[in-house]
Amino acid sequence: MQLDEHATSEIRRHISVIVAAVFVLILATSLVVRSDERVALRWWPSWPAPETCLSRTWLQIDCPACGLTRSFVLLAAGEFAESVQRHRVGWLMVLFVVWQIPYRLLRVRTIVKTGMTRLTTRWPQRCTFAATAILVVNWIGKLCGW
Repeated sequence: MQLDEHATSEIRRHISVIVAAVFVLILATSLVVRSDERVALRWWPSWPAPETCLSRTWLQIDCPACGLTRSFVLLAAGEFAESVQRHRVGWLMVLFVVWQIPYRLLRVRTIVKTGMTRLTTRWPQRCTFAATAILVVNWIGKLCGW
């Protein structure tokens, strides 16, 4: 079956998300959380990564994603309780990232087999909306002291 330009573009988009998800998971296993709460490569713990959250750096206010990197890293190291301490819903976000891999592979397979690029269901968009809403509600709760 010959794929049109739209199908090829969709396949590229899905593959990009797969690559990003795999990169995030590999990076999480390649980092460590130092005692000063900075993250560094496992091989060079004395060289921490720079602070990347502009909200925290400029406004001294955590953003909805503050702590997610540390949460991912600690979860990859098998430290669930420590992970939840850094970000209460980090484990859910890890599941969301992991879920992208089989879902996107299935979408690519479907496009290749059928040429269909249009989804008949809205649940992927709803899952993305739910993940975003969970981050925001958690952030508001944290700001309110919940």
